[in-house]
Amino acid sequence: MAHRTTERVLDGVLDRCELNCKSGLVLNAVMSSFRPEFVSARAVQFCELIKECEEAGFPKFELYKTLGMNVVLSDPPMDCRLALLNDVWKIVMKLKNPAEYILCAEVWVEFPVKHFGKREVNAMLGDIIKHMTPDRAFEVHYPQLQSIIVKVLSHMHDFSIVFAMDKFLPFIDMFQKESVRVEVCRSIVEAFVKNQLEPTNNPVVINSILSICKVMHDSVNALTVSDDRRQISSLIVGFMRRIHFGQDFEQQLTFCVDARSSFSNLEAVLAFLVQMVNRLAVDTRQVVKGNHTRKTAGFIRACLAYSYITVPSISGVFSRLQLYLVSAQVAIINQALTQGTDFQLVGVGMNRYEAWYLPRRCILESSNQSSRRSSQSD
Repeated sequence: MAHRTTERVLDGVLDRCELNCKSGLVLNAVMSSFRPEFVSARAVQFCELIKECEEAGFPKFELYKTLGMNVVLSDPPMDCRLALLNDVWKIVMKLKNPAEYILCAEVWVEFPVKHFGKREVNAMLGDIIKHMTPDRAFEVHYPQLQSIIVKVLSHMHDFSIVFAMDKFLPFIDMFQKESVRVEVCRSIVEAFVKNQLEPTNNPVVINSILSICKVMHDSVNALTVSDDRRQISSLIVGFMRRIHFGQDFEQQLTFCVDARSSFSNLEAVLAFLVQMVNRLAVDTRQVVKGNHTRKTAGFIRACLAYSYITVPSISGVFSRLQLYLVSAQVAIINQALTQGTDFQLVGVGMNRYEAWYLPRRCILESSNQSSRRSSQSD
């Protein structure tokens, strides 16, 4: 009934609470029953009532948690937001029990993320690290810590600001369990791929995401299922698509070299890097309009050498042949005839098994398709 009532009823209840009620249980029931917008509009008043409640009847951290859930669901008045955050956090940061502290912090972290800047969010992350580090308390509160990361990334879409917070990466370091750490890294890269709409060349963002992607890559082993391998490869490729150094082609090539050494176990990523470098060579040709200087010709040879070294590490026959063909075409249009010939000879000179395997696979796939068509027609 309280959820469907008016604000006047809530005001009457609060007047009675101020007169002769110091029960935390009653106050928690009031905050849980009335609509969040009603409670949030009177957040400062509720905060004062919580301070006056008796600790024995109902734990105060539960009251602050309930109040935080209301102010997150419905924004309180703008002029009281900072005072509310300061009043609540002064109490929360004094909680000694890590379990009580993290339950409040998990709820309240969304409030500064929504209404304040990186300074307040960074300070809160630092305080969480301070409370969770002693006795490795973070090991039993991974779900709450993961929830905090998700809430931060769901509202902060500018990753230059996210990684400018000096407590963000130390916060991630608290995830010591490998499976949880990989899951957190995946959520960060997913948020980056989703929200980073414009290409970036910010070195802090690039190096930070690169190290996070390296964690995902290192989790891949012989027992990793193909679906997980494919998802991780897709996320890493999505990250690399958003890296662009403009006309600084040498820096772009340096990034590709670093990425190749970091993601050597993922063939889909290596194939994308080869295509990325080939595109770099084509862009260079467009800039010089086909008239290479000694410097640009040397850069083209460096790009082709990158592809020549990287393609053999890809096991897929079709992918390797396609990359050899594309690389040969890129070499020829850039007047690097020797390198183009080398790519063609390597492609033609595939070993005997691959030469037999390629046409036989084509025949098998063709026969399978024809058999499916005949069965459908029947």
